[in-house]
Amino acid sequence: MNSHVQMPRCVLKRFEDKNHRYFYYDVAKEVIGSNGRSSSTNTIKGYFRKETEDYLNHSIETPFSDVLLFIDTIEFDNPSVYTNQLFRERVLSYFYALLARSQQTLESSKKNAIYTQFLSEQDQRHFVVTKGIQEAKNRRLFEDYLITLAINKTNLPFVLPTRGAYSILLNELNYIFLPIDPKLALVLAEPKAQDFIVKNNIHAFVEIKGSAVVNNLNKVAFQQQCDDNWGFVVSTDKEILEGLRTKNECSQT
Repeated sequence: MNSHVQMPRCVLKRFEDKNHRYFYYDVAKEVIGSNGRSSSTNTIKGYFRKETEDYLNHSIETPFSDVLLFIDTIEFDNPSVYTNQLFRERVLSYFYALLARSQQTLESSKKNAIYTQFLSEQDQRHFVVTKGIQEAKNRRLFEDYLITLAINKTNLPFVLPTRGAYSILLNELNYIFLPIDPKLALVLAEPKAQDFIVKNNIHAFVEIKGSAVVNNLNKVAFQQQCDDNWGFVVSTDKEILEGLRTKNECSQT
């Protein structure tokens, strides 16, 4: 069984064209590919055992797929979105899973949790992913963050790093972007951003109308994926990846 290491297929496939393809930048190989597929990008055969796959499918990916279906029904002429507790829980669980499935989390666990050295590689990954997600829930990480959507109204699409999330500082406030298709990203914003996001007790959309803003977000996504020294950056546009690679330090080190 081919396992998606970090980024689930339910999001990857939203970046495919009508032929179920997209372009991608392979961080480790420093090459741009033109035949990417959601079924194979960011996968390793036998990476997770079946129990882990079932857990991720039932607890994270199927519920998050329902969130995506809900988002697809939103009328974006309405400048706000109602986010109930279930919506928030599913978005946060998806975010927790991205963090728990990262290579940094796995390597940190190997170094700091001495008993994991006695587990098989699949058992190590199962332990790190399931315990990592549960620990984040127990600690209620990011539960005070606001959740809304960023709408990309430019002709420049969002790229998708397979790390799934990247953070930026705007006006000294932290925003975490989770792209879900070339025109949309979920946004987690620290509580102090409520003056910019909450309007009449409803979370307003973040409308992005400048290509320079999208380009900057894509640069951050690309750089943070490269900082991981692993993974992929997916795009519907090859020229965007070529431009990001040319400007980015990770292809020059």
